[in-house]
Amino acid sequence: MRKALFLLLVISIAFGQYVVTAPGGIVIELDTLDGFFGIGDTVGTPGRRLMYDFGYAWHRKASPFTVMIDSVLYSNDPAFSSICPGFHIRPYRGPISAFFDGFASQWSVPVDTLDGSVIITQRLRAVIIDEVPAVEISYTFLNIADAVHSVAFSQNIDVLVGTNDVAPFAIGGVYTDLGDIYTGNAVPYFWQAYERGPGAGADQIVARGLLRGVATKPDIFAFGHQPLLYMDCWEPGPAVIDRSYHDSGVTLLWHERPLSPHKSTTISTIYGLGPTPEDGTDYIVMPLIPNSLGSACDRWAQNPLELAIMVHNMSLLPGIDSLTVCISLDEGLSITFDPWHTLTDSCYTMSDPLLPDSTLMLNWLVSADSSYFTFGPTDATIIARITSPTEGFTDYDETTLVHIPDPGGIPPVVEVVRAPVHAVSCGGVNIHAKYLIQDDVGVDFTSLIFQIGPYLKYHTDTLISFVGDTAILTIPFNYLYHGHYIHTGVVAVSDFDGCIPDLIPVINSFWVDQHPPNIGSPYPPDGSLVGDSLVPVFLPLTDWPAGVDTSSIRLRVSIDGVHTTYSTDLAELEYRDSSIHFDYGGPWPDLAEIEICLTQAWDLVDPAFCPVNAVDTFCWSFSTDYANIGETDKPVVFDLSLHPNPFNSAVRIDAPLATSLEIFDISGRRVRDLTSALVPNGLSTVFWDGRDNSSAELASGIYFVRAISEDRTIVEKLVLLR
Repeated sequence: MRKALFLLLVISIAFGQYVVTAPGGIVIELDTLDGFFGIGDTVGTPGRRLMYDFGYAWHRKASPFTVMIDSVLYSNDPAFSSICPGFHIRPYRGPISAFFDGFASQWSVPVDTLDGSVIITQRLRAVIIDEVPAVEISYTFLNIADAVHSVAFSQNIDVLVGTNDVAPFAIGGVYTDLGDIYTGNAVPYFWQAYERGPGAGADQIVARGLLRGVATKPDIFAFGHQPLLYMDCWEPGPAVIDRSYHDSGVTLLWHERPLSPHKSTTISTIYGLGPTPEDGTDYIVMPLIPNSLGSACDRWAQNPLELAIMVHNMSLLPGIDSLTVCISLDEGLSITFDPWHTLTDSCYTMSDPLLPDSTLMLNWLVSADSSYFTFGPTDATIIARITSPTEGFTDYDETTLVHIPDPGGIPPVVEVVRAPVHAVSCGGVNIHAKYLIQDDVGVDFTSLIFQIGPYLKYHTDTLISFVGDTAILTIPFNYLYHGHYIHTGVVAVSDFDGCIPDLIPVINSFWVDQHPPNIGSPYPPDGSLVGDSLVPVFLPLTDWPAGVDTSSIRLRVSIDGVHTTYSTDLAELEYRDSSIHFDYGGPWPDLAEIEICLTQAWDLVDPAFCPVNAVDTFCWSFSTDYANIGETDKPVVFDLSLHPNPFNSAVRIDAPLATSLEIFDISGRRVRDLTSALVPNGLSTVFWDGRDNSSAELASGIYFVRAISEDRTIVEKLVLLR
């Protein structure tokens, strides 16, 4: 089915809700507190409703949803937790956005203890379906945690059509006022609800919902007595089946699906106005034929498609005899069937008269042959023909063009032109990421969803702009604070035929690091007198979160005023275990004045966006005197000392003569082995940056440092404070 957006609307704010009025007569209302919504029609009688919430979305709260995340239920209904084992989702409420075609609301539900969450975005968007205004109701789930989580979803709607709260339903080939539940492949392609019934003519309002094709087919569709549907905590119960109702409602449920880290999934349904039957003197004929197969790139989204034809005898006496309904299909189209669509002939003739105030509903499944429609897009025709020899009945013909997208559709291509890599140093200024988005039949920009930080944004958002085929995402300066980890990119896109790339979303993530590397206490200490000609030289240098750019390190070594500068691509200088290590390559000269300066070092931020964070020059000195080494040096003894304790970015661990050095958490699990950094049989000083053996940052807490030397063991408690 082709979709087209309204290009103009009026946004107003009523008490507790936003209101969008779109040309064509559709009105969308949004409750600003919990995300309830109302849909109605302004054509003809003002304020005609499609939902009980219409006009009172903030008050009536009759469009509740429930989301299941890892078997835990959350609902926007404040009363949910009093009747069901779950939680009210309001504490996780995020921003609300208003667009030219509707609204978006967000919730961020925490899923673990490491700031992970599932972001839920509700999108209400005005669309045109088969030349009739409607609303696309979609929910996008984005996993910004580092583990796989599962999501499932249920949407309930209290159906009030015009003034009728007991609206009769047309479901597939059935016209009924008894409730029912459809599951799996039995879920119908669409449903309709009438203000007064199919014989009431064009002065009534008709509601229609789409469940397949441009919509995401639910696993369960239930309709009937709304109080029963509302009280179901999750799956609709069987009590609604074959039960008459005095309050009409529907429930759509999508079963659990896995959501990988930094991936998203979207479900959607369409609800709006249905085609109104034309007024007739004695009878009404109404074909319901979709006008597009839709596209899923290498296949059609709605193939086979369902078409239905309804004939209602209002007053033709004594009845319509020998009523024959036929469909004529273009070449490449054929009738198929399943247990719920049993008509295999193109014509159906009633054996009994269609009596006054009675309805005939027929439905067929029509399949397009991919071996015939090998290229596209193209259009095929379906002709509906209704005939009867009854006096007063005029034979009826209607031709519908069905759009058939290219079966070999090529999805849009999303290419990162410019985006932060690993980390940026920016603060106080906006930065911009750029993505090239192209497609052979054209990108449907209304389908675009972007992620900027913890929020999903749409193409009309002020943070999104376009230059030709390039989308520019503005990342606001207030997102850029030290230690923040930001995800940004393209979450969803399709072309005009509905073809969606497999490699979506395209997300890049980066840290914000606004501080230069941290310089610790050097060894040998500044101003010290050294009696060891092979004394090791090292300088703790740590950086979080970006890390140290080791290629940037420059160390100037001056011996009695003679300067030599070293970099890490030389054998003498190495960065390891969060420290700069310098190996002179032999004994230091005796009676020498030695000055060592760190003249250059910066962090691993992306310089394409903002300058790197560089250290200021840092110098220290020591002198050598080996003449009195036997008298002045004390014997080295096995010991263990930690400084500072507690620590934040790095701790100095002195463990002379240690042969093993390990870090354990409070449960006794070894998290880091530092043995390789020890100097055999010597003065060992190691700097630990609070990371485990896989370089993952450890959480704040109590840790234990264990040093072993021959038959002795020393254990000291160490506190890490982030």
